[in-house]
Amino acid sequence: MVLSQTAAWLQICFALMLLLLSSGPGTASSIVNMRRITHPTVQQMLAGKAVLPCVFTLRTSSSVQPPHLLWTHTKPPAREYDAPLEQIVLSAKGDVIKVNKAFSGRVTLPGYSASHLNATMEISSLRTNDSGTYHCQVVVGSDYERDAVPLLVSGVVFHYQAPNVRYALSFTEAQRACQENSAQMALPAQLWAAYHDGLASCSAGWLADQTVRYSVQLPELGCYGHKEYSAGVRNYGKRDPKEMFDVYCFAEELDGWPIQSATSGGLGVLAGSQLEFGCASIFFA
Repeated sequence: MVLSQTAAWLQICFALMLLLLSSGPGTASSIVNMRRITHPTVQQMLAGKAVLPCVFTLRTSSSVQPPHLLWTHTKPPAREYDAPLEQIVLSAKGDVIKVNKAFSGRVTLPGYSASHLNATMEISSLRTNDSGTYHCQVVVGSDYERDAVPLLVSGVVFHYQAPNVRYALSFTEAQRACQENSAQMALPAQLWAAYHDGLASCSAGWLADQTVRYSVQLPELGCYGHKEYSAGVRNYGKRDPKEMFDVYCFAEELDGWPIQSATSGGLGVLAGSQLEFGCASIFFA
């Protein structure tokens, strides 16, 4: 089951109302009261944005110390017999928020400044390796509650070149080549996300904004862009649409590997808002 951003915010509001209604005297023995539910999978596209809900209440008799919030990310193990890998994404206590370097600049708590009872987390510039299960944990003294929200980031960026020849596609021909492969030209943000997922290619390709770029991971002999010995996405800037390059395409789903196109014989390589607290209004910028 897929959860959209709008549905996620509606779910948060509903949980908040239930928590407020159920937080009267004698309704819970724990200081922390979290409305745990079976969250449907939040699914968003590569380079997009996801909202992961987490709201709770505290007993009025609890300590004046602010709760300690902790978001973690668990990925399936690389091998069947390995243990799942769990890492801290974000921790918050009062006005102090610390973010894991791997998520720096990409995660926020959009409702936290309005109420420290709203631990809902937003992740932007999504990458394929962001997929997994996220746990929201709230700790007050020796009391804690923990909830889980699964996230699936879908979509793939792949490099495509004309049959048997490199740099033979104009901008218009590049658009057509992606369409023939049930895809569309990749956006710069999608190429950057693919780079962070490990995409490496020494072939300059068109993107949807008419720029030409490619992804560099490690120095490689014979590749001009690697002479700088720094990883990143090389950018040739906006080019004349009649110039000839390869292309980077983006597909929401791919049936098999785009190594040989059935329609054109081309070659390809795989790469891998706002809520007003209290729910008076819900809207996205």
